[in-house]
Parts: sequence; structure tokens; C-alpha cells
Amino acid sequence: MPYTSGSDRAEGLTSFPHANSSKAVLVVYDSPDSKRIIEPAGVLADVFAWE
Repeated sequence: MPYTSGSDRAEGLTSFPHANSSKAVLVVYDSPDSKRIIEPAGVLADVFAWE
């Protein structure tokens, strides 16, 4: 999983339906990196698919 020194520490995980895979996980981060922040109140998370 992505990790940046001082940010992007995985905080929450859950199974998540994904269009291209029957198995996927949604990951949200504590202290998201500034590249993940969408003003005024949004943040990007990650979805990882696996087989």
C-alpha cells in the first residue's frame, strides 16, 4: 500500500465492489498526503483489486 513519510498511513479497510474484479478492497488514509486532498472537503482513497 502507498506510504509517504509523515502521511498516507492506512487507517481503514473494507471490501468494495469493483467493476473489473469480484474482489477488491477500499483503503482510506490517516493524514492523507496533500496530493490526495480535494478542496473544500474531499479526499482520494484507493481501491485495490485482487484475483
